[in-house]
Amino acid sequence: MNKSATKNDFMQYAQYSGDLLQHEERIKEYTSLNRRKRGYCPVTAWYGIFKRQVHKLVGWCSGDTRLQSSQAYDTVCGYLYMLLYK
Repeated sequence: MNKSATKNDFMQYAQYSGDLLQHEERIKEYTSLNRRKRGYCPVTAWYGIFKRQVHKLVGWCSGDTRLQSSQAYDTVCGYLYMLLYK
């Protein structure tokens, strides 16, 4: 997972799927509401809530050939994962 992915890197792929932008907003909202709560764990949130949903949209399982690559997967997942720490 590319943990140094930036918003610009993410947007290169998000232009092909509005669902990726929706996931970005959901993650930002989730983080904003929960990060100060006792027991908040970004890793648990990623693997328990968000990764399965994103996995369907980007990488080899994507229905869009423009998003079917390891680079797309690493970039998108890296960026979204890092949002859980902000």
